Amino acid sequence: MAGSRSSPTEPASAATPPDAIALDDVYRSLDVGWSGHDYAELATELAPYLSWIRAFLASGEPLPSHIENSGSIAVPIGESTTPEALFAALGEGARFSMREYPEYWVTVHYPNPEPVVTLLPKVLPGVPRKLLELSERCSHALGAPVGGIGGMFLGWLLPGFSWAMHTDHDNLFEQIATRVHVPLITTPESLWVWGRKEASGTEKWLLTTHLGPDQVHVVRVDVPHTVWNGHASEPRLHLILDVHEDAGRAWPYPARRES
Repeated sequence: MAGSRSSPTEPASAATPPDAIALDDVYRSLDVGWSGHDYAELATELAPYLSWIRAFLASGEPLPSHIENSGSIAVPIGESTTPEALFAALGEGARFSMREYPEYWVTVHYPNPEPVVTLLPKVLPGVPRKLLELSERCSHALGAPVGGIGGMFLGWLLPGFSWAMHTDHDNLFEQIATRVHVPLITTPESLWVWGRKEASGTEKWLLTTHLGPDQVHVVRVDVPHTVWNGHASEPRLHLILDVHEDAGRAWPYPARRES
């Protein structure tokens, strides 16, 4: 499932970049008792969000991206809001651009060097029933609240897309150390990557894995990471849920493995 260049001498740390990373230190598969039918129900209930993404991509409107002919779109799930309200939490200095369409806004902001594109529907259909069930099951399994308003979104990656390696816990817009990923559209060429940035600015991939469909995946995002959709023509779509863990909680649950 995953590859590493060598065995680690210590668990992955956000403060000290490792020379190698063990999968158990940054990832776990979560059994929530769901069947393929449950995941299919979830995908059906999320169909309105998918239709907005496809409508924007079919419009021919430009998609800001640091990668030519590729890009990424995030779509929040939950309560209807406005771009101004969405970014108000970042303070008065938060800067974003906005384009308005009949059914949604498309915003662009720069929490990292690359542009982050968010499609914000004007009228959201509410939180799907199966998503509420999934969040409850994940919360019970992890012992921490999962999802909730402001902590649920869809992440669409076009073929060839990848972020620069980054962390999310120290990102003003996110401030999350652990997330749940549920792949809705994926291929084996879609990879999750943990690693580090060298002093020269180059990236070193230390561990890669594919997050398979019809599964719940828990990943650390306080360790330098990225994603890569390596498929030539197929997109990648994940449901992403924040894990609202206590500041003192360590990985994995319920306590960090120290040896």
